[in-house]
Amino acid sequence: MRTLNKKNYLSLNYSRRSKKSRHAQSDLVKKIILSVIAIVAVIILGLTIFAAIFTNENRIKSTISSIATDYYENYFYEELLESPSFSKDNPGETLGKYQTSGLAILSLRDLLLHDDQKFVEERKFLAQFCDEDQTFIHYYPDEPYARNSYHVEYTYSCNF
Repeated sequence: MRTLNKKNYLSLNYSRRSKKSRHAQSDLVKKIILSVIAIVAVIILGLTIFAAIFTNENRIKSTISSIATDYYENYFYEELLESPSFSKDNPGETLGKYQTSGLAILSLRDLLLHDDQKFVEERKFLAQFCDEDQTFIHYYPDEPYARNSYHVEYTYSCNF
């Protein structure tokens, strides 16, 4: 039979505490690892959702802006040049009065349909997110009233 002296007792007691301590440390490490994995997963999910939302919004706005630019510079201004009331020598005479009030407000549908074949893919894309009849484009001519002297205000009816 083994006798327990103070040294043996301390050694045995240390051994038990050591096993408990190692087990507790192991559990703590597992909890920390799981917590880190969960936090990283939430961050990745959040960034993915954030990127998807803002990528669509930027793409929608960029697409509408390019359509609006094309309409004004390649269709509207060309038609205006052919108008008998437009003075090529003094475009401010015709466009100056619209500098603050703007020209007619157009719907996105108006811009998409002025050339049926030109924006087929863009129209399919925008149809997923925007109401063509409730998204508006308002042009304001700016001095010196050249083809690219204007600014645009947009009223979006889109699901960004």
